[in-house]
Amino acid sequence: KLTGREITSVNDLWDPKFKGHVGMMSDNTELGSVGLLKLGIEPSSSTRADWDKAAKVLTQQRDQGLVRQYYDQSYIKALENGDTWITQAWSGDIFQANASGYPHLKFVVPKEGVMHWTDNMMIPLHAKHPVDALKWMNFYYQPKIAAEVADWVNYVTPVPDAKPILVKSDPSVGKSPLVFPTKAMGAKAHDYYTFKNYSEFNAWNN
Repeated sequence: KLTGREITSVNDLWDPKFKGHVGMMSDNTELGSVGLLKLGIEPSSSTRADWDKAAKVLTQQRDQGLVRQYYDQSYIKALENGDTWITQAWSGDIFQANASGYPHLKFVVPKEGVMHWTDNMMIPLHAKHPVDALKWMNFYYQPKIAAEVADWVNYVTPVPDAKPILVKSDPSVGKSPLVFPTKAMGAKAHDYYTFKNYSEFNAWNN
């Protein structure tokens, strides 16, 4: 509507037509990763030199006045208000915005791909009740329970068998590609870079 064409690429975040109305995330991992995608660099196997390159193109974007603000979770409000016209976004937030009065907002999977974020449950090394933790994890990942969680949070669930349950109980969630991505969307998902150990992390940050 604003540009006469569909948004299809990460490069659209650098389009002068959106000057002053581009939203970027303040989280260093999210911000740096989109810079890598713009450069065609696979984030999961990137190097420190790659991140320096990403920082350079992100700095250029900032210095050209394209970015309205580097946002935390408040980016969604800026998008709903029309302060930003294009922004980095999480799928669940767009689903919720669509359902709460902003159906015109669209989540786009750019041709360069998207980052695949996961929340993880872990058991601390010296946990006093590790078996209880394992029982909780087993409970949490039962399809019925996972479906209840997905229906509440509206984010992607790691339990595929939750989908048929939600298709029946809440089709708006069960049939949404924002909660259950298509294979085509999944094929464009990239993992974040994972530091091999603390020594590597420390070396990158010094």
